[in-house]
Amino acid sequence: MNDEKIKIFFVEDNTIDRKSFERMVSRENLPYDFVTAGSIKEAGEIAKSQHFDIAIVDYMLGDGTAFDLFGFLDDIPVIITTGAGDEEIAVKAMKSGACDYIIKDPSQNYLKFLPVVIENAVKNSRAGKRFNYMHNLNHNLLAAIPSVLIGVDSDFRVTHWNKAAEQTFNIPAEQVLLKPFLYCGIEWNWSKVAAWITDFSRSTHSSIHEQMRYVKPDGKIGRLSVKICPFPSENSEMSGFLFVAEDITDYKIMESQLIEAQKLKSMGRIASGIASEIKDPLERLDDYTERIERNLRQLYSNLENTADYIPADLLPDIEKFQNDIENITKIIEATEQFSHPTLSDDKIIDVNQSIKNMLVVSKSYWKDTVTVRTDLSSDLPPVPCSGDTFNEVILNLLVNSVDAVAQKLETDNSQKGVVTIKTSLYSNWVQVHITDNGIGIPVEIQDKIFEPFFSTKKPGKGDGHGLAVCRRLIEREGGMISFESEFGKWTTFTVHFNVNQASEEEAANHQEIQEKTSIINNKKS
Repeated sequence: MNDEKIKIFFVEDNTIDRKSFERMVSRENLPYDFVTAGSIKEAGEIAKSQHFDIAIVDYMLGDGTAFDLFGFLDDIPVIITTGAGDEEIAVKAMKSGACDYIIKDPSQNYLKFLPVVIENAVKNSRAGKRFNYMHNLNHNLLAAIPSVLIGVDSDFRVTHWNKAAEQTFNIPAEQVLLKPFLYCGIEWNWSKVAAWITDFSRSTHSSIHEQMRYVKPDGKIGRLSVKICPFPSENSEMSGFLFVAEDITDYKIMESQLIEAQKLKSMGRIASGIASEIKDPLERLDDYTERIERNLRQLYSNLENTADYIPADLLPDIEKFQNDIENITKIIEATEQFSHPTLSDDKIIDVNQSIKNMLVVSKSYWKDTVTVRTDLSSDLPPVPCSGDTFNEVILNLLVNSVDAVAQKLETDNSQKGVVTIKTSLYSNWVQVHITDNGIGIPVEIQDKIFEPFFSTKKPGKGDGHGLAVCRRLIEREGGMISFESEFGKWTTFTVHFNVNQASEEEAANHQEIQEKTSIINNKKS
């Protein structure tokens, strides 16, 4: 023990025993500060006003027994001494909370080992207090953590259920502690959770599974980000794991709002161009219509010699009229398909058609800067991806390519800007490659381009969100995004989609929709 003195409360009605204790402390120079009392009444008054590290109490006192003082000494260790050994009293003393029970012999030899008993009792008491303090501290820390913490042992029983878990699932801890985890009452996809646990128990590595759906206490659907962490173990066997979950419902809402904001921003940049694309053919339509009307008036005013009055350019004008109407229809249809919101998380898309729609919608943004070439594979299967996600990512990458070309043309206009969009099927992956001959990406910043707020564009031209959002969206769909670049010459971004994620039912439904659309289009034509 350290040099800190032990404060002892010595309660003994025998004057000789009290004096013997005092002489021992003085003789042995023991590090004690002690206060003595000779009765229950006196001891009770002292205990009310002073705090001690330990109490040594004679069992039989003039006005009562040691048990009568326990109510005043409930937070410190108590050693009971007695001149007559009694097993029944000893058992009762230990059950009442005494830390030890000593029989006083007539020769007072018990005083020889009393210091050891005192030291051990105080050590244990202080260790217990430290343990309780740390236990309470850990309990409070865990309670203060806003994330859900669920401890599960190797028998898959719940060992910990913090305050956040109670609030998130509206299930009190006492209802689930030491119960099977798989029956704790959380309303989520238990087959998926069981699969996670199985995979995790084999690998013993932490794994993160985002977008776990669950039913909130109010009946609404929420989303959780779940991480599974192994408990430390001396051997290779799993001793248990910790579920760490965070409700990301609000985050997902904000993310979707950011996506929409990014989409609106992209649409805004091409909105004026779309208006121009529609305005120009409409103005020509007006001119053609006036000419047709003027020619027809002239024709019908001279019915006797119609052959002499039919203008040679009448039929070409009508053909131009029809072509412009068709162009307007294509622009409007492509815009509608591009901007229509996704109604479900489980969508599959036709990659090639989506790219064609995107190019029609965005033409006004790139037509004066680059030539866009396409090399679209004809054997692509349906891709499991949200239409909104695909459109946002591919449009963002196209805009970046056009901007990179424009930046290069500011100092080098020796060659025309070209952006090539190619699709291919490699193993189980559908790939979309977007290549430009723009400024390229310097090697020293290539590891930073997917970081939020990082931008290579001039101030006011980019906010650094585009590529970060693209990667997050693609990874959420189970895909990947990669790039290659040679500074000053070219850059290729490749988006990879795992087609194995599309179920047979989804693929069949997609094929049915494509066939019906084809029949309708054929009837229209």
